[in-house]
Amino acid sequence: DLQGSLFRMKIYQTGLVFLMIPTSLVLLEKGTLLPAHVGYITAFSAFSVLVLGAMGEFFRKFIGIIYLSEDRSQVIISHNTFMGNRRDVLMDTEDIVPVSETPENVNNEILWKVSLYGAKDRSYYICTKFGGILNSQKFADIFGEEIEE
Repeated sequence: DLQGSLFRMKIYQTGLVFLMIPTSLVLLEKGTLLPAHVGYITAFSAFSVLVLGAMGEFFRKFIGIIYLSEDRSQVIISHNTFMGNRRDVLMDTEDIVPVSETPENVNNEILWKVSLYGAKDRSYYICTKFGGILNSQKFADIFGEEIEE
């Protein structure tokens, strides 16, 4: 799948970036590279790994699909792990903070935060502007607010 390929690409790029540093040091030893170039390569490598890590952490919190149980008491939130694998989290709908109790505006925002009760450090992000909502009533059952389609 495309998403898994992109996450694997992140790992390959990180490996390539880390290989650039020892290679540049060998080329410096042989006199092929100047010390300033090795500094540039090292700075580029460090920056690139930081950006990849930050983006991976950000996209790890992105909700892909939300499933609502038949009795509307539980949801399964599907998202990706840092390594790009799918992870399903089962929780009660009561654990999700209604949108009306948050500063989020689901009708005007491209990306908004899904907050959870009792989990200040754990939250997810969802894009409903460009994502698909199959059932507005179920959306309202989960988040406490209907969305304008």
